Amino acid sequence: MNSLMLTRKKLLFLFTFILVIISIHKFIFEIKLREIENSKQTLKQYKFEMKNVKETFEKYKNIDKELIKINDVIYEKSEKLLDYIGQEEILLILNEIIEKSKLNTTKIEFLEEENIYISEDESLLNPKTINVNITYSDKYESLLDFIAYVNNYSKSITIENLSIDIDEYENLTGKIILKFYSVSKIHKQKT
Repeated sequence: MNSLMLTRKKLLFLFTFILVIISIHKFIFEIKLREIENSKQTLKQYKFEMKNVKETFEKYKNIDKELIKINDVIYEKSEKLLDYIGQEEILLILNEIIEKSKLNTTKIEFLEEENIYISEDESLLNPKTINVNITYSDKYESLLDFIAYVNNYSKSITIENLSIDIDEYENLTGKIILKFYSVSKIHKQKT
């Protein structure tokens, strides 16, 4: 009987031990299983967020491409304009044109600089103009050459007004009002 009792005790102990092991295993297994499920959910969420980030990145990439195109267009359009408008720069340009055309000028007068407001937003490019009044006295051919050089100059200069008179020596005299245009350049970015 004692041996039977001992065997029962051993079996009971073994059963309890196995039950404890199974319980611990199940408890740990369930925790790990929950962690795995949570990790799967987190992974799904990260994948979703990654997809959104990639889409947003592509949108910004496309916007950057569009901005570069717009910048190129603005740069091309502003190429014909001076990037700085000052009397020194204008005098250098006029000197070049007058020397080439051999027009005899008697007076160069700078009129007030004018801002052309496209927008109140100061970050936008607002062009400026300055008028220059030139008094001349010379032959017809020199005047035509001067006008041709102004019209063919690489930067935008317009003839706003031209008055012509003939003096007693049959030379042309008069005034030419030139308008010089400028806008601050946007730095050209490599595309």
